Amino acid sequence: MSQTWVIDACVGAKWWLSDEEYVAEAAQVLKAVRKEEIQLCVPDLWIYELANVLVQTHRKKRLAKEQAQVFIVEIEGMPVLVYPIHEKMSRIIELASQYTLSAYDAAYLALAESLDCKLLTADDALFKSVVGKCRFVHHLQEAKGLFRTK
Repeated sequence: MSQTWVIDACVGAKWWLSDEEYVAEAAQVLKAVRKEEIQLCVPDLWIYELANVLVQTHRKKRLAKEQAQVFIVEIEGMPVLVYPIHEKMSRIIELASQYTLSAYDAAYLALAESLDCKLLTADDALFKSVVGKCRFVHHLQEAKGLFRTK
């Protein structure tokens, strides 16, 4: 039986941006997904956040336009369950206020909370805001101990 995890856009971006920190850990997560050892879930804003990461990396000349377009097609085909998040707006605002987060970051927390699963993030600020307070949040740097693929 596979575990269910919510991931944020910072984790997903590392699947395509090889010059990022924790690329190997992100690849390990993707490997576990492809082996159906874990199921990934994301709020619908994940797709737009990843698209924005690709736009920004292209503007900074870290990524060619053609590569960004290929990555967008790959993102659309990723084996993740996408959840609409608009109906959790009240909880998102509560979490954002409680942990001094953006609504975007709080959306990932709200989804993990509602699915009763863990959240994997590579966003240092998000992680620092909730460490020791939300035991279901893990940093991508922990992936080697969390996902041991066969």
